[in-house]
Order: sequence, then structure tokens, then C-alpha cells
Amino acid sequence: MLVFDKMDQIYLSISVDSYNYGLYAFSGSFVIIVISVVMSISNVLTPYLFDNEGETSVQYVKYSLYVQALFYLAIPFYFIVKSVVSSYYLKYIDSIEIFSIMLISSLISSITYIIHKNFYFYLGEHRAYMKHNSFFAFILLATLYVYDLTYTLDIYSAASITLLSTFLRFCSSEIYLSRIIKRKPNLTIIALVINILFIKQVISIW
Repeated sequence: MLVFDKMDQIYLSISVDSYNYGLYAFSGSFVIIVISVVMSISNVLTPYLFDNEGETSVQYVKYSLYVQALFYLAIPFYFIVKSVVSSYYLKYIDSIEIFSIMLISSLISSITYIIHKNFYFYLGEHRAYMKHNSFFAFILLATLYVYDLTYTLDIYSAASITLLSTFLRFCSSEIYLSRIIKRKPNLTIIALVINILFIKQVISIW
């Protein structure tokens, strides 16, 4: 797991009270399940990402859209978690809203784990990958700190800031990798926005 994906919890552990941090950490425990599944998929998929039968740019778009199609599994997972919390963990019921935001962040991060990371390494851009994620981890931490100084940070704003930072990290990686493999990043970014907005809408209805 990247440092980026724990930066929000690290900061909140020293900036909010134990009750609110507990709600945030409780939501994060379910997100870990999503990340674990994503990492398992990545390990299985990696040998098939780079066959010799197609252009790198075509493979990139194809697998990126495949992974985004898997996003829809998050909808039943969300309702399962909501049902479990509502039935057995009523004292954590306020964590559901946080979980819905963190779930979207984890879906966007899955592109980084499964697609971006593998293509960075395949293209020999190991250092660029590490620098890229370190930079956005710093930006996330700095944003949380500045927001905390200005408005007083709460767990809802922290989750939203993390979501925005995750999306910006995705867009930055898309642009960087697309430049190397000589393709436009528009399709995968637009597809991600549409998929995420649809999933978010479905979740919010219930």
C-alpha cells in the first residue's frame, strides 16, 4: 500500500479527537478489503498486460477500461457494508457517509495500482512513479494542514480532500504516461469521471 493512501489517517490521528478518528479508521478498515482485492487482481493481471500482439497504447486503454468496469462491484459491496454496520455496529453508523467517499477514492487508486504502476515499471519509469506518488503524498498532507489551520479539519472534509487529491494524482499519471506512449488521455479520464459519478449517484440514492 502506498504512503499516499495512509496519509489522511496519519494526519487525522493527531488532529481530531479519538471518537472521530475511530469513525474514520473504521471506514478505512473496509477500504482495506477493497485495496486487498485490487492488489490480488493486479498480481493475476500483470502477466497479461504486456503481450506482444498489440501496441502499448491500445493495451493501456483496453486494460484501463476493463479495470473501470470492475468498479461496479463496489455497489453491492457498499450495500453489504451498510447493512452490516446498520445491523451490528450502530455506534459506527456515522461512518457510512465517510465510507462512501473513501470507497470512491479507493476505486480511483485501483487504477494506480493495477494500470499505472505496471506501465510505469514496464516503460522503465520506476523513479518517475516513486517521485509522482511522493509528490502527491506531500500535496495531500500540505492541503490537510492548510485546511486545518484555516477552517478546522473534520473527517468529512479530510475524506473529500483525499478524494480530490486521488483524482488529481490519477489525472497527472494519465497525462504523463499518455505522453510517453503517444496517446491522448481524454478517453480514460472521461470514462473514469462518468463511472465514478454514476456509482456515487447510485450509492447516494440509498
